[in-house]
Amino acid sequence: LKDYDGIIEGNALRMDWPRTNYIMGNPPFVGARMMSQGSEQKKDIEDLFGNIKDVQDLDYVCGWYKKAVMMGARCAFVSTNSICQGAQVPILWGELIGKHGVTIDFAHQTFRWDNESTEKAAVHCVIVGFHAQGIAGEGNKILFSPSPTIVDNISPYLTPGQSVFVIAAKDAAAGLPKMNFGNQPRDGGHFVLTPEERDAILAAEPEIVRWIRPYIGAEEFIKGKMRYCIWLKGASPADIAHSKTLYARVAAVREFRLASKAKTTNGYAKVPQLFAQITQPDGMPFLLVPRVSSERRRYIPIGYMDAEVIASDAVQILPNATLYHFGVLTSSVHMAWMRTVAGRLKSDYRYSKELVYNTFPWPEVGEFSRVEGESVENVLDRIYKIDRIGDDENPDNPVNPVKKTLHVSTRSTRLKNTSAPLRLCVKNNSVYSASSVVKNITQTA
Repeated sequence: LKDYDGIIEGNALRMDWPRTNYIMGNPPFVGARMMSQGSEQKKDIEDLFGNIKDVQDLDYVCGWYKKAVMMGARCAFVSTNSICQGAQVPILWGELIGKHGVTIDFAHQTFRWDNESTEKAAVHCVIVGFHAQGIAGEGNKILFSPSPTIVDNISPYLTPGQSVFVIAAKDAAAGLPKMNFGNQPRDGGHFVLTPEERDAILAAEPEIVRWIRPYIGAEEFIKGKMRYCIWLKGASPADIAHSKTLYARVAAVREFRLASKAKTTNGYAKVPQLFAQITQPDGMPFLLVPRVSSERRRYIPIGYMDAEVIASDAVQILPNATLYHFGVLTSSVHMAWMRTVAGRLKSDYRYSKELVYNTFPWPEVGEFSRVEGESVENVLDRIYKIDRIGDDENPDNPVNPVKKTLHVSTRSTRLKNTSAPLRLCVKNNSVYSASSVVKNITQTA
């Protein structure tokens, strides 16, 4: 930087700001995970925010927000969009709103940063204009998305609404299946196979086919690709020793883990035949949810996987999930919740079990059970009969007795009357009480 009068070069988080107007250059946009523990940048943030919960999860740019409100400034920053998404929202804005009474005056929702450089950074930004309590600036707020809209209040998620936020929860609500990360190999690539590698291995040693399983991550599931993995859970030392391929691959994994600088990875060298982290129950099918997927989709692709499929750590898994869980997770209501509270990778959805799944307000449903041994097809056929109730109950507006698209209401019908029936909404028709017809139908159906 050239030295001009009135321009100060230095660490803005370590300097006193005279009370005047500023145009500031960009700070280092370093994410929380890119700052090493004990680094100068970590210390800058910890000194500014003090001993607040999860301060280590704040990006470096959060320091400028804190510094501005400490100085009583009315200002606006262009920032990476992470400060208004996901887990950082309750940490940063809980401090700014709770301690300093910060109000957002105007904001621009996520946009891709652009400039005239030939090497453009792939950065997604927001603009937030704000002031602390005691600074003039009340009145209507303007939210750009990208066109301007006048709103009563702008939330920390940069949406119209109250200044509230969702705090991550470690556990799912009572009665719901637990969501987990997929399995993590930490194998140096020695357990993961392309289709061609699998075919070559089985051509030489067809007897080890039982130790090779389909391996599905986010990319494989979304794009229909195939990979495989060597899965030796339950294999004996003799099983491994009798195969040149298995013995060589396990030895290579052991060497990789021993050479790692991470102590946890070193520890897994004691069990080189296994994935480092195994979360998938044996013999149980599961729902697969990609951890990252495109923001261009209205719905995150979610699907059932057979028990033989091994899930990678690029996905979340929900073992023992029913069709009821599948239906709710793929509903527009859950997708709206996800888009509001989830973090992003650039602008792509980043699905978090703690922040999205565990905090989601699941709808209440009645206690229904499927007839033992009854097929799902038969259950659905009985549901479709509800579509024909209108023929008898509404003769002036009959329902054509054919199978129609059915939508299970995601708003509780139980309210004060806890015995109120589950209601099925038939598209383009009224909502019919169906308790007498579906009293034996499960949540699975």
